[in-house]
Amino acid sequence: MGQALTNGYGKSVTVDSNAQQLILNTEHTGFFANRVSVLNLGSARIRARVNIGIADFEATSGNACIIPNGTQFTFTGDGFPPMSSIVLAAESGSSEVIINAF
Repeated sequence: MGQALTNGYGKSVTVDSNAQQLILNTEHTGFFANRVSVLNLGSARIRARVNIGIADFEATSGNACIIPNGTQFTFTGDGFPPMSSIVLAAESGSSEVIINAF
């Protein structure tokens, strides 16, 4: 199971080359994010995908969104399907990342 991200709060995580999953809406309130913002504060490029498991991410990481160091990317949806998780991995090294779901 992935790390938790509580509604209304951001989370800072250190991302390395091992894929990690963050679960959105851990309190199961019926709210799901329409936007997930990823701010890459480190020096490594980050690969990210929403609504996918770690095994599927690793098998298809070439299709992931690349977030360069020092930039922010926001995944935007229309609510269907809702965004329930995000998987992140650094291309090399590690990087501090701030995640916000809203």
